[in-house]
Amino acid sequence: MRKYSELHNFDIYNSETDVSIPFHLWPVISNTDFEPGLAEKFDVIFSKLIVESEDSSKQLFNSIDFLLAESGLAIIQATESELQLLKTFFDEAIWSIEENAALDNGWKIVVISKIANAN
Repeated sequence: MRKYSELHNFDIYNSETDVSIPFHLWPVISNTDFEPGLAEKFDVIFSKLIVESEDSSKQLFNSIDFLLAESGLAIIQATESELQLLKTFFDEAIWSIEENAALDNGWKIVVISKIANAN
């Protein structure tokens, strides 16, 4: 079994909490807002768009691109229109976007990962 040494939580609501794990406040406007040591450190990222917009989609793409480890998975909750918007940022020569599940309320669970040897 793999042991995980750190768990980081990106707090999308900027709430105060009494949890003893590192918090990184959201929104992150660009990759330069992240600590450089976080680049490609995350095996799994869970997220959704806060607002269905081009800016929010680009921000989510930039965050996933910066944070996700080479073999990592981003698990995204999205509506069909949000998914179509996100797909405009993820180059299909580099990224795989799989619709894993459709929920009763119109949401989808989507898994995004880098394609092996895509450079």
